[in-house]
Amino acid sequence: MNTRKSKKGFTIVELVIVIAVIAILAAVLIPTFANLIRQANKSSDTQLVKNMNTILSAAEALNGKNETMADALQDILDAGYSVEKLTPTTEKCHIVWNQKTDRMIFLDENFEVEYPKDEKIDDTNDIWMVVGDKAALDAYQANYSIYLTEDFKEETVKVAHGLDVGSCKTIKTVECVNESYAGTILINMAGGNLTVNAPKATVNHYGDAALVEIEAVANASYHENGNVDEIRLKAGRVVVESKGNVAGVRIVADAISDGENGKKNVSVEVAAGGKLGAVGATNSTVAADLKNIVSGSTDVIESPVEVTNDFAGGFGTENSPYLIATAEQFANIAKLSEEMGAGKAKYFKQVADIAINGSIPAFTGTYDGGNYKLMYDYSGKVGVVFTEINGYSVFKNINLVMGKVGVSLLGIADWGTSYGATFDHIVFDSTEDLVKVNATNFGFVMINAIYTGGEGAPVYTFSNITNNVNLQNDGTCTGLIVGSGPCFNVKTVLNYENCVNNGTIVGTESVGFLYGNSAYIASVAESESVINVKDCKNNGLFMALKDDNATVAFAPKLADLNDKYQGTAGGTFLSENYLSNKDFTVNQNGTVFSINTADTNVSYKLVFNVSAIYSKKDGKAWTDADTVVAKDKEKWDTIWNVSNGTKYPIDLSVDIDATGELSGSFKAYDKKTAAANGISATNFTDGYALVVKDGVTYLVFDVTEDVYIDCAVKLSVYAYDANGNLKGIKGIK
Repeated sequence: MNTRKSKKGFTIVELVIVIAVIAILAAVLIPTFANLIRQANKSSDTQLVKNMNTILSAAEALNGKNETMADALQDILDAGYSVEKLTPTTEKCHIVWNQKTDRMIFLDENFEVEYPKDEKIDDTNDIWMVVGDKAALDAYQANYSIYLTEDFKEETVKVAHGLDVGSCKTIKTVECVNESYAGTILINMAGGNLTVNAPKATVNHYGDAALVEIEAVANASYHENGNVDEIRLKAGRVVVESKGNVAGVRIVADAISDGENGKKNVSVEVAAGGKLGAVGATNSTVAADLKNIVSGSTDVIESPVEVTNDFAGGFGTENSPYLIATAEQFANIAKLSEEMGAGKAKYFKQVADIAINGSIPAFTGTYDGGNYKLMYDYSGKVGVVFTEINGYSVFKNINLVMGKVGVSLLGIADWGTSYGATFDHIVFDSTEDLVKVNATNFGFVMINAIYTGGEGAPVYTFSNITNNVNLQNDGTCTGLIVGSGPCFNVKTVLNYENCVNNGTIVGTESVGFLYGNSAYIASVAESESVINVKDCKNNGLFMALKDDNATVAFAPKLADLNDKYQGTAGGTFLSENYLSNKDFTVNQNGTVFSINTADTNVSYKLVFNVSAIYSKKDGKAWTDADTVVAKDKEKWDTIWNVSNGTKYPIDLSVDIDATGELSGSFKAYDKKTAAANGISATNFTDGYALVVKDGVTYLVFDVTEDVYIDCAVKLSVYAYDANGNLKGIKGIK
């Protein structure tokens, strides 16, 4: 008989009892354990704060109290503590900095002082909370000062008390607004703009700022301890402290007193050691009394300036240039032409991409493009940004972008004078594949220069110049850098360094890398002038259209420079026209063209070069009288727009047996003008159609406006090698 041993286990009742006992024990022990953990965390946080305060105490003995939380943290970090975020291990507690005592404090969950026990919080504005996101900022900024960590990603911050941007890299704008607080507010920035509207408070600013706008501060004033490009003062007192460096203070108040008891609405004081570059006012009445507003700096008192609202900021000084953010502000440079013409240099800095539509007639000073785009879509024959300079000038960090018509940065540098100029980090770009001009002389940097005279030894420096434009000049002389000149009547130094051409530069008679017009270049030796060239590179093509006696070189007429640098520069300098000595005939059968030649080493294109495109500037319709007037070249720039040199190529097939003579003449019409002359065109390719009538070939363009009126057309043959490189050009008579 089988017997089984009985196995005893827990009954349901027993299990329930065990679980109940465990639950009771947990209820008793878990809070105890949690409390032990919390106490351990508090102890750890307390020890951390104690160690940090030991460091701050030692630093204070050497250098005095820290003025900002960033400075306090730097002392701690230098000692080897990675405490940038200052996040306590104890939940809902805070490690903060007391600005008044320059010590760290450990606050419990009720914002009571946990350590050090002897620390007193008289004003929560002195307590700096560590903030890493906008939610925390919104929670604390109403009562506490704020220190931002690198985790904070907002660009704009509005605070009621102090702010230290700390390691945050995103802040661009700070607004300090508190109409009721009567204590001292500390702001420490790392760039960007600051607005202060705290009529009862005293504000101390540290760090760096581009613009500080003071709407209102208490009588105790705004104190600048950092570096600021411009302070705009509407009301209150500004003190530039010993460590402060301010490029300029702009008074934007309407008056300097309240009109009742004679108290000053605004005042500026410069402490010993403080630096203030300029002070000025936008109101002429206030500007006339600046000496009564400013104290402490004799340099500023003796040279106050009147500033305008014509620019985005600045004083026109070297340390505080006029800021240009719009086309209107750029045009306002012209208002200062007379003053600059008196020999007083002004300083300008572009702070945004702008599209201009006019030139500055006279300039002396520095224009810093800030590497922004300066776009000039000119509609005439040739455009210039600055017409001339009347003294030594600097142009730098400019990206000049042109449209269909070529634009030069400067028209005239010297005309029988000895100014000199510097061009540095200039880039030329275009919205078009091909840019055209019709100028006797053209250069991207300067057109008519350099005809030096008088006394002195001017120096011209062209450094870091880059051209990305494909240019065709139907005028005589074309230079990458300078159009006409130089003509050395006195000793002149020309420095070319790191100038790069990436475009195709085509002219008619004289084409060069350094300059175009070489008529007076032989005077270099006589005047003891010097041309220095370093690291100049040609990645493109230079060539001339003229069949005979064309000059194409790195430096026209200067064999020593060409021997030394032309090969090093690289690229193509097409001084030998492949077609000059080639025999060929262009044949025409109706609107079909071919070339009769035994030479088939190259491919050919026939190019129709329209000599002028006319369009009325007032937008009104053309009349028969306009057709006559259009031939008066002296009125071209006042009555209508003229764009010369537009080319329309067609591929030519080679047929040694082809016959047929070219039309007696070629003309270009728009559709309306063509119709008025009995010319009908329907099939347009690439924007134009060819029509032959009565021995004349007409190019009829697919436009309804009256823009092509009895325009002459010249014919040229272009030759290309197997790689598509232009090898030669020859006009067809």
